[in-house]
Amino acid sequence: MSDRQKEEKRQRNLEYAKKFKKKKKKKTAPSPNPFILMAPAAGPFPATCARCKKQTEVPFRPTGLKPVYCDECFAMVRSGAYVPLPTEAEPAPVG
Repeated sequence: MSDRQKEEKRQRNLEYAKKFKKKKKKKTAPSPNPFILMAPAAGPFPATCARCKKQTEVPFRPTGLKPVYCDECFAMVRSGAYVPLPTEAEPAPVG
């Protein structure tokens, strides 16, 4: 291959590269996470204990699908001293 052919080939390659070169996108701030936007506001929410009916505050928004317990009753449920009955939203385990 002669020097002239090499130069022509190099020139064609450069033109091809310019024509089909991918454009670099400008870096922008990341889009906000939709799950963060849907997250409820943090803070204590008022609730009524499902066991002793005492007013208490919990760090999540109660939905009514699961029972909410005060600190004392929650400790009993966690230790196994009190076993709550399954609600309609939570079917009894089969087994």
